[in-house]
Amino acid sequence: SVMAGLISPVTFLSFQDFAFYAVAGPQIKTPMLLFETLCLLFTVKKRWFWACINGSLAFLIWQPCGIFPAASIAIAAFQPCDKRFGAVSKAVFGAFIPVCLICIYYIYYNALPDLIDGMLLFNLLYLARPAFNILSHVKQPADVLIIAYRVSLVQILLGLGMIFLQYF
Repeated sequence: SVMAGLISPVTFLSFQDFAFYAVAGPQIKTPMLLFETLCLLFTVKKRWFWACINGSLAFLIWQPCGIFPAASIAIAAFQPCDKRFGAVSKAVFGAFIPVCLICIYYIYYNALPDLIDGMLLFNLLYLARPAFNILSHVKQPADVLIIAYRVSLVQILLGLGMIFLQYF
């Protein structure tokens, strides 16, 4: 609706950290946020190719965003049988185009090993990881909500409640 379209940006601006980075000038991950949002929009509209193109671009900015094209592909796989193959093939094709173009670019400049090292191997081999504690991983988002977004906590909880009500 038009009203939801007007209220959404205002809600994001009430998140202190988001608002600071939104008005402080260009930020590294601002395009990632755009691509994530477009991926979600096109997934909802069942435009699998464009959803996964945008999800793949978000992934290229920050690798944990690989969940976006993966989720779009998974949702495409649950389409009715007669539309499933087309949906999944469009999604997979869309997800691979940006990655393939980036790989071709790096191959052209003889830098593909640097890309693989900086994008994948660095995270796997060179970072010191603390011991895994499932409770801290579950508790961390709640802590962030309470500490960083305390002003917007009511809006977040109302939004989650509305999503739950709309779903059922």
